[in-house]
Amino acid sequence: MRARERQSATRRYGPLGWRSRRTRAWIAVIVWLAVVWTLGGDAFSAAFTASVLRPIIEFFLTDFSSADMFQLLTVIRKSMHVVVYGLLSLFTLRALWIGAIRSVFISLGLTAVLVTATALADEIRQASSPVRTGSGFDVVLDLIGAAVVAAVLVGMQAMRRDLLFAPERGPLTQDRGPLTPGREPR
Repeated sequence: MRARERQSATRRYGPLGWRSRRTRAWIAVIVWLAVVWTLGGDAFSAAFTASVLRPIIEFFLTDFSSADMFQLLTVIRKSMHVVVYGLLSLFTLRALWIGAIRSVFISLGLTAVLVTATALADEIRQASSPVRTGSGFDVVLDLIGAAVVAAVLVGMQAMRRDLLFAPERGPLTQDRGPLTPGREPR
């Protein structure tokens, strides 16, 4: 973007206007935090999700015993912890990297603090609910989801940085030259 276009955009929307990329990234984090908080509420208890998922599962898998159905519903519910908090990690890291924080360690640390605080607050709230149960195991699942997504994103950033800042090294090369079938890496 040219300097004149950048100045024009800043005049129209402001440096942190709602249309800026940074603002939209943080809006995504806030919206996803609201989704996480809603999913952790009483409305999404095991009884509710079972009433929604059970007919779908019975339609596709007809010979499930009630014990098998309970186990499958538990696996689905627990795997959602990994997915939901992995997405929270994704949105948070994206917002931090779009913003002013370029350090991988600082952004990972801030993401870990946000995800951990959200997971703990959610489980504490569930522990005080009559229809939900708070569980330390769920916090561990939440952190695993966040850590997996963070590791993938950091790996992708590292690969991208290597390819962008060292164009002579492609994906099949090492530091000292290309890998060829007859040549051993140094």
